[in-house]
Amino acid sequence: MADWKVVDLPSVFERVVRSYDEHLNEIPDDGEWHRRVSESYYLLAEFLAEHGLIAADIDVSRRADLVIFHSQLTPLGQAFDKLEIDKWLTSLDRRKPGSPLSNAGLERRWRKFIKANPV
Repeated sequence: MADWKVVDLPSVFERVVRSYDEHLNEIPDDGEWHRRVSESYYLLAEFLAEHGLIAADIDVSRRADLVIFHSQLTPLGQAFDKLEIDKWLTSLDRRKPGSPLSNAGLERRWRKFIKANPV
């Protein structure tokens, strides 16, 4: 079975971010992109742990080397990953700039998922 990274903080911090102003001059990176993306992955990891969707022995503490593989999720977590996690991550790109991150969208998706897939 194929396996993939559901949470991959090392790749986030390795990414080089470049921004440009209206005159196409490069703007120095202030680290905001890295902060927002890492925060979304931390929220996801904590959500998975809180809902028992990940193996109990997986450490989801907020750290730069946090990686969670699909195979480390419970069967219910794997089903949730396949149907909902990418949708939630994509929805984060549609947020208004500066709006606070939360797991409210994940919680909504979780309630909908559980209703459609009773345990």
